[in-house]
Amino acid sequence: MEDINGKRNEREVLLQFIQTYRDHPALWKVKSKEYSNKIARSKGISALQDILKELELDCTRDAVIKKINCLRGSFRREYRKIENSKKSGTSTDDVYTSSLWYFEEMMFVLDQDVPRESCSNLDNINNLDDEIAETDETEDATPCTSQQVKRRRKTLSKSDHILDTVTRKLDESVHKDDPGIDLFGSSVARRIHSMDERTAIITRKLINDVLFEAEMGNLNSSSRVISTPLETVPLPIPSNTSVYSFSSNNSSNTND
Repeated sequence: MEDINGKRNEREVLLQFIQTYRDHPALWKVKSKEYSNKIARSKGISALQDILKELELDCTRDAVIKKINCLRGSFRREYRKIENSKKSGTSTDDVYTSSLWYFEEMMFVLDQDVPRESCSNLDNINNLDDEIAETDETEDATPCTSQQVKRRRKTLSKSDHILDTVTRKLDESVHKDDPGIDLFGSSVARRIHSMDERTAIITRKLINDVLFEAEMGNLNSSSRVISTPLETVPLPIPSNTSVYSFSSNNSSNTND
């Protein structure tokens, strides 16, 4: 239906856009010979560009590609909802029904997605004069209108993917540390929190002193902490033993 100015409404234009897209298998039929024909693909984009100019006078080839991606992404989401509702065991009457007006019109692209694990196919997707790319399944779920479609997240390059994998492995290795250490640390923290402020400060100081000696390599299985009420009392110790003596007034350690 045309308005008083003789212009078609948006739905009519998009319907012709979809039909023209279907008539150019070089743009969507992955296993066809035309799909690898850059000239045929470019001609298809040009035909779609002419149609889309009814809605966007300054329509570019990039806008055509975004429109294709938007249409296919919305169709895939709706189809996935239907399939998921069937698998959920609901009755036939409860199976999800798509309200997307062009859902049936887009059925021709079903099962035409290129397997993501194929690098060569991914290269093909990115080549319509290096322009066409398949829609990510996480595409924004808004309807495809003449409004600007949000730019979808770019696929990680091969190097980015490797870096992401390495980072994830490092994170996993950190979390594989002995869980007993974490439990012990939590236990110590709870006990310190139950102390009065002064005692907690002294306790943290002594713990830090012991940790320092441990990091310096001065501790062994015979090391002891001896606390006296008033003063530090030197004790005879074996040559391979470290003794840490603490009084209520000061603290010191002796290493032989």
